[in-house]
Amino acid sequence: MIRNNDLDSGRFKFGYLNSILLIFNYFLGYQYFYPVLGSLIFKSTDGTLHPRAQMLGTLITLIVSVMIVRKPLARSFRFFTKSLGQNIKSIFQHVGLIYVANFIMNILILFIHGNNTSGNQALVETGFSLFPVLYAFTAVIFAPIVEEILFRGVLYQELRSEKNYWLPVVISSLSFGLIHTLPLFLMSNDSSEFLFLIVYSIMGYLMTRAYEKTGTIWSSIGVHFMNNLIATIVVVLNLGG
Repeated sequence: MIRNNDLDSGRFKFGYLNSILLIFNYFLGYQYFYPVLGSLIFKSTDGTLHPRAQMLGTLITLIVSVMIVRKPLARSFRFFTKSLGQNIKSIFQHVGLIYVANFIMNILILFIHGNNTSGNQALVETGFSLFPVLYAFTAVIFAPIVEEILFRGVLYQELRSEKNYWLPVVISSLSFGLIHTLPLFLMSNDSSEFLFLIVYSIMGYLMTRAYEKTGTIWSSIGVHFMNNLIATIVVVLNLGG
């Protein structure tokens, strides 16, 4: 893991109060409160959450997340643009590392389990076939910004210090893996989902690595964006075929 000693001072930290607000906004707002609010505005006839209600909750979560930490995000973005070419190169390098890691892990999981499609991936593909705009927006815009603010901004950036380095790396990476696998395990009770915990945790680690190498969260946002954009394009082409 590359260590950027310049980050030991906590230059772009969000602060504990903002971090708590972000956690509440995601885990209570996005998961519970905003869907209820959306369902009051856009009523569904079949008992499921209306896609417009989902989109409303997604937009509110995104806007509130950005507004809470708009100042440190702006400072971090200005720092990102100072070495724009070098940082973009780092983004593409880390996206490449993700695909190499995914290729190796998919072969291992296929050998062990006989199926290398995670429950999260299957859910996304089904969602794209039903609500393409909602799922494309969630994958390409919402997830790279909101998840990076939470996992790299709060769970890594806020916990990281000169003395406390590897534990935040593990917490950030493993939490990113859990959020993409644990809900599917709870829904299906399929323990094979935890094989994909490794896949998503490696992705989380490489996004953390991009942040650490460049010193700005916008690099991990860029890695997340490019990874999800490519995956979205592949899903759309497969559905079109």
